[in-house]
Amino acid sequence: MDVRPIESGLPLYPEEELSVQRAVPKRRDEFATGRWCARQALAQLGVAPAPVPVGRWRNPIWPDQLTGSISHTGNLCAAVAARRTTWTAIGIDLLDRASAAQLPADAAGLLANPHETDAPAPGLPAWLPPLVLLFSVKEAAIKALSPTLQRFVDFPEIRLRFESHTFAASMDSERLSVHGWWAIAMDETIVTGAVLLSSSGGHSTLAP
Repeated sequence: MDVRPIESGLPLYPEEELSVQRAVPKRRDEFATGRWCARQALAQLGVAPAPVPVGRWRNPIWPDQLTGSISHTGNLCAAVAARRTTWTAIGIDLLDRASAAQLPADAAGLLANPHETDAPAPGLPAWLPPLVLLFSVKEAAIKALSPTLQRFVDFPEIRLRFESHTFAASMDSERLSVHGWWAIAMDETIVTGAVLLSSSGGHSTLAP
């Protein structure tokens, strides 16, 4: 895993540059820092630097037999990578306090599953609305599920069950379950991670 502030002027491979050739400078900086983090995460697995292009669902396309996820918020970016023998898929999400405050209060109809409980997750800090945590956790789950199912997974399709700082996510239409965690970093950034287990084993959560 690699985490770093968003930087300007980081290089991209030509395949990656195509995805941001019309982007504003801020978006290019976010994208390039994400790819830089991705290559650092891959290097920790002994993988040589290579392009990480964009897939059909805006997901990073990782080298064969590997999976991973990239996220950014405010001035921070993170990427994680793993071998598919450990996890089938990974999703991570970062959401800083300022961005969290921008989520509309009436967004529940777009995010919630009708079978979910309204009870907030245990241990939720006072400044963090339950709806914001719901958004971030489902973002992480969607990043793991959409490439796996080869289709876009929408927020209401996912049903969450919280247990302290961990969660389980399931879908009524698929026999897949996601396990994950959430935490608060530096008192102002929500960090969530979600994994699909591989058939050969591995761990059930992606811990910071």
